[in-house]
Amino acid sequence: MSDDYRIGSTEEGMVLVTSLASKSSPPGGSTVAPHMVYRTAASGMKYGDGTASCKWEFASMTPEFYAALVAYLGGMDSNWVYLRTRKDDNTFSTYTAIMHRPILDETKNWRYGRWHDVVFEFTDMNVATPTLPPGFDPPPTEIEDGSIIRYNDGDWEVVAEPFVFKGLVLTPALASLIDVEGAIYYDSSLKAILVCTGE
Repeated sequence: MSDDYRIGSTEEGMVLVTSLASKSSPPGGSTVAPHMVYRTAASGMKYGDGTASCKWEFASMTPEFYAALVAYLGGMDSNWVYLRTRKDDNTFSTYTAIMHRPILDETKNWRYGRWHDVVFEFTDMNVATPTLPPGFDPPPTEIEDGSIIRYNDGDWEVVAEPFVFKGLVLTPALASLIDVEGAIYYDSSLKAILVCTGE
């Protein structure tokens, strides 16, 4: 999507920038720079240093549109936000970042009842990790070898017993269960799925 620019205080709460106010538009100059600075080594090779950053540039913004974006700063000059923005390969990714307030006469100007030449800068950008839905607790981290873990009826279950899914039986890798005629199991040494014949 060419205008899939989003912003939010949480990843789940992100909204399209173009939905923040009437007569809003996607930003320009928004491609992510992978590093804050680039340096040249003695060998002549260049390398990046520092975290990613980007700038959202708006040639003109209504007061309502500007106020809607500034609201994510929470009354501060800088604040952590989630944003979805374009990378240099023309795809979009979601990041956590520090959002900075535009500075009057430097990165914003007021003319004819509108803001002009507005630049919102985002620094310390990191790709957001997937988050669990609200109320969804993470799975347990300590389970016995061979156990099966599943999410059932609002909670996690860790059990060491067969599960049947439409004819497929999932069974912990216990020798006493594998050594049964008709049992299906995976042999890591052969890299193959085998059937016990009882012999």
